[in-house]
Parts: sequence; structure tokens; C-alpha cells
Amino acid sequence: MPFTTPLTIRTPPSTDLWRKPPSHNATSAPIHAHTTLPLSRFQRVRASISGPWSQRYDQGGFVLHLTRPKHPDTQDKWLKAGVEFFGGRAMCSVVGTDRWSDWSVAAPVPGPASTSGESSGQVKGEVTLEAIRQPDELGSGLWVYQIVCGDDGREIERVPLREVTWFFADEEQEGWRVSVGAYAARPAGEGGELEVRIGGFEVEER
Repeated sequence: MPFTTPLTIRTPPSTDLWRKPPSHNATSAPIHAHTTLPLSRFQRVRASISGPWSQRYDQGGFVLHLTRPKHPDTQDKWLKAGVEFFGGRAMCSVVGTDRWSDWSVAAPVPGPASTSGESSGQVKGEVTLEAIRQPDELGSGLWVYQIVCGDDGREIERVPLREVTWFFADEEQEGWRVSVGAYAARPAGEGGELEVRIGGFEVEER
């Protein structure tokens, strides 16, 4: 179920999707919802992400949002994966949010790095990421990969970025659903509007 054309998501400054103790819970990032399905049917999502990253924590990518609509007192959970501008470079970024968010960055995105500080350069490299259900002898987890393609567009390498072990833990409980979409955020309170391009968006059910 791909987007038929590349999607541009625009976000103003002071937007974020981040939950941190003791009480911070930011949900102001614009999200373009694509599809919602029972968690037990989700298999994978893939997208290519690019943008003029220039402010610290500029970001965009895909979001998997877990909710239990018939049990409104149940706290939602989510995973976001994409590009984030950190340390003067555009990096592959993964955030998993159960009770609170945790974060990892790795594998700088191909493209020119900023040479004059976190708030002045612009990086427009593109990266393709995939989150996929992947079982092993202990159970199913959600693995996030960077997909490296050759000049002909064919996949040549899958770079593992993170396993989120808890993602499918509740799928046998009644009512858990996953909303799959694309997002952008500019947590910094300056820099004007950020435009993030999402292409090649694919969602697969099992």
C-alpha cells in the first residue's frame, strides 16, 4: 500500500514527538496518517526520507502509533524512525516510546555535512529505512534497518539499527491497533518552516 506520489510534510518550529520524565509529553508534530490496522496484521513499513536539515533535532520519517481505542485508559505507545539532525550531521534516528521515549542515532545520512555549526548548514541527503516484524527463537521483535541501494536502485545491504523487543508484546490482547504514517518535527524554536520529503512509502500486512 504505497503513497502514489512523494509526500511533503511541512512543520513549524517548536514541534516534537517525544515523551520524557518526569512529565514532558510533546505530541505537536504533524503526522500524515496512511493506514490503521490490527497490530497482529502488521508486517513492515519502508520509506525514503530527505530534507533541508539545519536546526538541531530537525527530523522526519515514519511513525507506528499503538493505541487500544476500546480501552481509553491504556497509554499509547509508538516508534518513529527517520532522519534527525544532531551534532551537525543528518543521522539515522530511531525512537521507541513505551512508558517514556528512548533514542538512538547512527549511520550518518549520505550527503554533505554541516561545516559551520548545528544551526547553519543544510543537509539534503536521502536515506531509506524499514521497520519489519522479525521473529527469532525467543519471539517476534520489530527491527529497524537502513536500506542501502546501488546505482541501479537495487538493495545491496540492510544495516541493522535497532531491535524494539516490546513492540508486539501486547498484540494478542484485544483491541491493539497500529496507525502507520509519516511525520516531521522541528523542536527548535527558530529557523522557520521545515519541509520533509517522504518517498517510496510502503506498508505491508501479513
